[in-house]
Amino acid sequence: MKRLITLRPADWLLVSLLLAISFLPWLVGFEKNTVAVLKVDGQIKKKFPLTPQQHYTYRYRAPDGDTNVIEIKDQKIRIKQASCPDQRCVQQGWIEHPAETLICLPHKLSVTITGGDQVDH
Repeated sequence: MKRLITLRPADWLLVSLLLAISFLPWLVGFEKNTVAVLKVDGQIKKKFPLTPQQHYTYRYRAPDGDTNVIEIKDQKIRIKQASCPDQRCVQQGWIEHPAETLICLPHKLSVTITGGDQVDH
């Protein structure tokens, strides 16, 4: 006859504590200041804070007239409009996690999400 394993109250407490600890990195990750970095031809042009309940757009206009409209909303970012012919950067949609990147190859433009404390407005 098999013996069933029963958990005592202290065992439940330990399991609950371990479960709570396992979610700690996820919770701490969202508390950090997350920023999106706009680079053109490898040079940083602007940093955007990605904070909750924030919604605005930013228009980047290059000296040659190329434009990209970047939208920030609820800790996500996307390229909303672009003057490039293929529109692949617009089709990429929203990104929201560190290390994700949007790229507009014709304009040599990229937007990458990073964690960091310094944000230029």
